[in-house]
Amino acid sequence: MAKKRIDQENAAALLEKRKKEEEQQQKKLAGRMYTLFNKLLGNYTAREWAIAGLELGSGRCRTLSTYVAYNTTLTCLNLSRIGLTDDDGISIA
Repeated sequence: MAKKRIDQENAAALLEKRKKEEEQQQKKLAGRMYTLFNKLLGNYTAREWAIAGLELGSGRCRTLSTYVAYNTTLTCLNLSRIGLTDDDGISIA
């Protein structure tokens, strides 16, 4: 019983840490990434978008995957040559 409570507390702490990372990443957005996120939120992206050369990081990957999930205009997102790590891939999946 106590172990389950500790696991739940750890999961809640991890979730809170991820949310803080995402908020910090959103504050640091600039240039093409800022434009992409705004267009994804506004649902007026091009049908295809390539983000080669941008560094995402785990916080931005989670934010990107959330925004893409609710966007209806984007049909193809090219993620080649952005240096994704295994953790980033998990966030996107």
